[in-house]
Amino acid sequence: MSYKIISKFSTELSDNDWLQIRESFNLVFNKDMSVQFFKKKYTDCYLGYSTHGILYHDNKIVGCFTIIPREYSFFNKIETIGLACDAYILKGFRQDELILRKISESAILKISSKNVNKFISLPNPDAYKYWKYLSNWKDIGELNYYAYPVNLSKIIFKKLNLSYISLIISCVVSYVFKLIYSFSNKSETKNIFIKFDNYSINHRFNLNDYKFVSLNKLDWGYYRVNKEGDLNVAYIIHVNCLSKKNLANMINKIIKQNGKKIDIIMYIGNPIYKPFNLFKVPKKMYPRKLIFTGLCEINKSHKENSDFLSLNNWEVSLVNFDNR
Repeated sequence: MSYKIISKFSTELSDNDWLQIRESFNLVFNKDMSVQFFKKKYTDCYLGYSTHGILYHDNKIVGCFTIIPREYSFFNKIETIGLACDAYILKGFRQDELILRKISESAILKISSKNVNKFISLPNPDAYKYWKYLSNWKDIGELNYYAYPVNLSKIIFKKLNLSYISLIISCVVSYVFKLIYSFSNKSETKNIFIKFDNYSINHRFNLNDYKFVSLNKLDWGYYRVNKEGDLNVAYIIHVNCLSKKNLANMINKIIKQNGKKIDIIMYIGNPIYKPFNLFKVPKKMYPRKLIFTGLCEINKSHKENSDFLSLNNWEVSLVNFDNR
């Protein structure tokens, strides 16, 4: 039995590597993603490729850790930050509890040659303790859930026959708040945020089920509808200029575009300015706790590291990650 760890850029993966990554990922996470899905996800990014730490056992892929590079504005400088994602080891090959750390370090070392030395992740609760205590990732902060109910009859009363009444109420209320905030011009300006141009917009929102919303001549947003249990959830992925005005407008337009097809609208992040009709979800009702984590190269200055690891500096939402 022979193990080896090899780090590769996406452009260095063979056809067989792509096929094995697909098969092993789908097996661990019980998914049915195609090879084309992974190629699109890993190569539609700032550098044109991602970096993969790969664990081979007798020349078969049994584990992987991927870093997707994205361009950020970091205190008015352009910097590439790596999103760590899709980390796994196949069952039966997890005897060495540090093996996932080792393959992550191989990927980090390889991409550091491209001047990428800051990394972020949104690990699931099962993986969070591993990355924090065994791999020295640091907490940036916990993200909050915000919600706007569309189908109250289904969410609260479990009665589908009242869905039209619920839709009419939610549509009217969202329109009223859209009008209320139409003259509000306050918007958030943070020190760290993902940088978009036409090229990177097409790359980040490259799946067919991302829906575009034009908010006005300059502002826009994207959302995506996911099935969560028996609820159809419209997740607000990104609004390019975060404000009460734009979020209220986004909620109203999502309802107009979907009607009865959605039950609730969700926003995940830490906005300073949010409309009153976007309700903060009590923590006891969170479907899962979301801890935003980061890792810096140890040779960076203490101040730069502390700035990077402070949630107050970040404009953060689901757009920063690959969860939705």
